[in-house]
Formats: sequence, C-alpha cells, structure tokens
Amino acid sequence: MPRHRFEEGQTRIARLLTVVERPIENDDRGLAVLRLEFEIFSCDPNRHRLESAGQIASRDLVIGLRAVSGGVMKYAQALGVADPASLAAWQRCTRTGAWVSITFGPADPRDGRNGFKTIQSFSPEGYDIREFDFDLAKNCATSGEAAKAMGVSEATVRRHTKKYLAEHGSALERRTEGGHRRINLLLLRHLIEDPSWLDAVRIAGAQRVRELDRENAELRRSMRR
Repeated sequence: MPRHRFEEGQTRIARLLTVVERPIENDDRGLAVLRLEFEIFSCDPNRHRLESAGQIASRDLVIGLRAVSGGVMKYAQALGVADPASLAAWQRCTRTGAWVSITFGPADPRDGRNGFKTIQSFSPEGYDIREFDFDLAKNCATSGEAAKAMGVSEATVRRHTKKYLAEHGSALERRTEGGHRRINLLLLRHLIEDPSWLDAVRIAGAQRVRELDRENAELRRSMRR
C-alpha cells in the first residue's frame, strides 16, 4: 500500500490501522519485524473535529522475544503496549483503536517514508470523528468511490488516473475478472504533486451549485407571479 510523504516537522494525529509481521530471512535470534500502519487525521481543535485525511504513514520496528530496544519502547509507551516483545500485544492495539500524535522527521531517500521524530499517546475524547468513506486496508476503489472520497467528479478521477497510468500501470489501475476498473486511491493521491487542483474543482463545483440555486429561486418566483 503506498504511503504519503509528509513535511518534516509536521505534527499530525493518527490512529493505528494495522500491525503486520514481516519475515526476516535466515535469522535464528528470535527477532521479528513489525510494520505499523497509521491512518492520518486532520485535527480542527476549534471545532473539536478529527477527519480522516485518507493518508497512511508507516514504520518498521524490530522486536525480540526477550528484549526490545529503547527506540521500540517509545512506540510501545505511546500505544499502550504492555508487553513490547509480544506480537499479540501489538496487534491488540488495532482492536482497541490506539490514537497517537506524530511529529514527522525527514523522508528516507531509499523508500520515501518519513521517520517519526516523536510519537505520543493522544486521546480523541470529546472530538467529532469523521471517518474516511473508503476502506484504507482494501487499497482499491471504483471510479465512483474514488470520486466521492476525493470530492471530485468521476471524469476528473479518470483524467488524472490516465495521466499516470503509463508510468505506474497495474499498480495504479487494474481490471477485475468482469472487466471493471479498480483504482489504487492512495497511490493516486500520492502521485498528485499539486493538490490545489482538487481545491479548484471544489470551488468551481460550489460556484455552480450557487448558480443553480439562484436559477431555481428565480424560476420559483416567476411561477408564483
């Protein structure tokens, strides 16, 4: 699943989405690599609102069966993991919905993922939580689902998918056995270097809605005459 690149020093609220054990080849030391994936939320403290941004941040941690490093401990403390050497203890956090505040470090040039400069526990109590309309764990969406999630038309989604299709191929778009298009929504979001086009489309759409409201109001007034 593609990850979003964040600005260094940026602090975001996140919820632990998945914990997946990744294999270590030819290791007999009892080590395990855990990939932690976090769903990023936009926070509006004035409205007490948390809204899913449809973005994923992830980190890989190495844990041992008998001991863990200090670097791992900061994640364990933030997520409330009682036994950091236990895979099951980490996975339980996804069921309880652990929330954290993340300050991002620089992006790793090898994979483009940001390090976590800090990670601290966060309580969403009292916040209105707006969930993302698309299942982030499934990774694929129809054109309609992608359009709804991004707040644009299906034609806009298809146009930008086509723009990047030659370079990214089936990683961006694939077809089901029935020939239906499925778009990697997170990758599409990640590839759009200038997100201002979304704002422009939303503004244009809002202007058209206002125009239609005025036209309907004038029509109703003329019918009452």
